[in-house]
Amino acid sequence: MSSERPPTPPTPDQLPPAATFLPAGVRNWLTARYLADPNPARWQLAPAADPEPVVFVRFPEFAAFLLAAGVDLLPSLDAWKAAGWIADVRAELRPSDDPAARPPDFRLSLPAGDHRLVAIRRAALDAPTEPPATGHPTRRPAPTHLQRIDAQAAAIDTRPPHGLDPELAEAFVATAVAFRECTRLIDSAPALWEDAAAYRRLAAGVHAAADALRPALDAVDTRLRRAGGPHVMREALNDVLTLQAHAPLDPAGRRGGLNAVVTGLFRHGDTLFGRVDGRGLLDRLRDQLARFPPVPGGAPVAAGRSGDALPAFATAELESPHGPAVGLAVTAGRRVTGRVPPRASPGPPTPGTPPMSDHRPRWEPGRDPVHRLIQCLDVVAIALHRFHQQSFRLPRQQRGRPCDPEGSAGWFNGRDRLRADFEAVRDAVCTLEQSDAVGGFGQLLYDEAAGEFTRLGAWDEATRTTVAEAATWVNHAVRAPVAGIGPTPRPWHCDISQPVPSGQPQHGVQFEQEQHAVVDAARIRTALISALVQAGGHVPSDVRARRQLYSHSWQQADPITPDELLALARLTNVPPPAAAGDAKQPTAVPRPAGKSALGVDGTVKRVGRPILAETTSPVGRARHQLYLQIRAAIRKDPALRTVGQLVAHFQGPEHKDFLNTLRHDVRVTNKTKFFRAALKWVKDNPDAAA
Repeated sequence: MSSERPPTPPTPDQLPPAATFLPAGVRNWLTARYLADPNPARWQLAPAADPEPVVFVRFPEFAAFLLAAGVDLLPSLDAWKAAGWIADVRAELRPSDDPAARPPDFRLSLPAGDHRLVAIRRAALDAPTEPPATGHPTRRPAPTHLQRIDAQAAAIDTRPPHGLDPELAEAFVATAVAFRECTRLIDSAPALWEDAAAYRRLAAGVHAAADALRPALDAVDTRLRRAGGPHVMREALNDVLTLQAHAPLDPAGRRGGLNAVVTGLFRHGDTLFGRVDGRGLLDRLRDQLARFPPVPGGAPVAAGRSGDALPAFATAELESPHGPAVGLAVTAGRRVTGRVPPRASPGPPTPGTPPMSDHRPRWEPGRDPVHRLIQCLDVVAIALHRFHQQSFRLPRQQRGRPCDPEGSAGWFNGRDRLRADFEAVRDAVCTLEQSDAVGGFGQLLYDEAAGEFTRLGAWDEATRTTVAEAATWVNHAVRAPVAGIGPTPRPWHCDISQPVPSGQPQHGVQFEQEQHAVVDAARIRTALISALVQAGGHVPSDVRARRQLYSHSWQQADPITPDELLALARLTNVPPPAAAGDAKQPTAVPRPAGKSALGVDGTVKRVGRPILAETTSPVGRARHQLYLQIRAAIRKDPALRTVGQLVAHFQGPEHKDFLNTLRHDVRVTNKTKFFRAALKWVKDNPDAAA
């Protein structure tokens, strides 16, 4: 094997400018190829130069990788060669004239002939992956999730109330600091994935705060018990110790490692430090300490006992690898001789930052589109799972024989009851007009959730896929069983009219379709909640606990009654907006006296309600209103069948958005023959459409 080399090295003015950095993806690719060769070849890349260890790769393979990564090929190769990270080599493999000689042994197993190779030099492994900093001022980078959480944690006021004696003041400071550190760890969980250093820093703060809280509480525990009332400080200690057990200092010793620990924090964090009657932990703690009389005569207040000291993070500014956060005016660790200054209430949170645990918004599925989507997914999936589990309580059939309508009255009655329960939940989630509208109920849910995530600045490809899967699942589950729809996860599969195949247990196949749908819903729900939390939203602990109802067994007892499930479904209805100047307009029309949702045959009738009147997507609302107008016009005058007649019918000023709405969403308008013809008419008559 021989190589062609230039007779003389090029002059400095002939060399291309050296590159200042190597993209991270390219450097990782070169590093992987270099380290994969245990014995790099010794190669002389320039005349009179010492051979150096290099690893060869085929030039077509390297060029294909750069083109796939969107790298400008020729300028990048010249710059990287000038920087000394790679070298361009042409090798010629010639067969030997000696018939007894072995074939050329080359790493790349190249055939005889001329080949172009790329030599990866050792310097490529240490190349910088970012351009050097320039002297020009740059835009300040946006704060990361951990930085925003640190800033919010620093805003929690941990100073004791005025007038407490030293022991109570120290106990309050220790409790507030422990609450602050626990809150910081819980709310930082979404950003701790694969970040062991940040996790250890936050977990160490929780452990130090727990160690300081226990002796401080022991010193005042008897006094707090004698004062009576809820023992808020003891409840806080229990929650701190629970979180300490879920957050080990060394996550590598736990099964699953760091990511399993972070997942546990994300799952169990919302069950700690809960509100009671709308009041957070620190407010309830101040109420508990208000039972003690103030120190007479304005005596000095100590925030700590003499000789003892709270952790260093309780007296200093928050220090983290992300930069300093807002400082805390906490006096702890030594006695102070002056009065404690009045507390300054923390300012409002920075716009766009996720809320802290003690200031979390309410769960409003009737107003928040993302909350509504999660609530619809929950109630329909739980209703399906309940239908599946309750079916096993029905009377058993004779093996291998179909149901006898006369001898299996209990089975049919039970099946009808289960259907009625499910259909009541379905009708509470979605009305008949919404399920039959263009695009279905799922299109409306998708439009609303997309608008909300866009407002939060978190509308990326992963979120779009998750929202689309959730809206599609709900749309299939609530869709009416009409001809042409196809199989959907609805509980009509239980209508047994054929003999059971031999060797196949009845209860294993009767509701297989519904059970697979519930498993898919659980997966979609997890991804949707994760997207909401990463966007800065909050999911309460009781909503997270509904995940257990996806797999709970109804064999012994009912974890949720049909009425409770129906009440959750009705929360997804958006109240109609009140008219201007009419603040007393009811949010829902009451059912007339004597009217019941049950028909004469005992089945649940579908009670029509107005479509969602409040949405973040005006396009989705206009499309549904247009479809209802077209249906009403055709029902009123069946002669309106041609496109021209329909267009003429909607030429009034009240229907000015008719053609614009048709042109807006081609995906939806192409689903029926009428809309395809109407769209064609719009394209053929641009003047009339304008």
